[in-house]
Amino acid sequence: MKNITIAQIGAICAEYFGVSIEEIKGTSRKREIVKARQIAMYLAKEHTDETLERIGLEVANKDHSTVIHSINVVNNSISCEDDYLFPHIETLRYLIMKMIEKNRVKPKSCCLPCIAQLNSRPIQSIFPVNRLNNLQLNY
Repeated sequence: MKNITIAQIGAICAEYFGVSIEEIKGTSRKREIVKARQIAMYLAKEHTDETLERIGLEVANKDHSTVIHSINVVNNSISCEDDYLFPHIETLRYLIMKMIEKNRVKPKSCCLPCIAQLNSRPIQSIFPVNRLNNLQLNY
């Protein structure tokens, strides 16, 4: 069975952060777009078996070094749970896992700790309420 695609992860990130897929794929350096782009690359690496080159090309027509930088930036943010990105990463992981479940796609083995972690946390810590009010995913 196939894993979730890079395009699906990009679409989830775009909708969650309120930007278009074209903006994520574009060259804008606006903070909210850059963060959405970096998180999409990080999650694509976490949830797919694609190469860094492939992720860079599909997410934003970037090279592998940009993907490495994005992964490092997000990893640094995750390491301090009080960072403002951490709750968003957790929510996006949850949404990706829901999409994998819905499509009955076998998750990559690294996703299994994410499921256990999400199942053990109170729902309020996973979902920032202000983001969920307007979130509607069309699979």
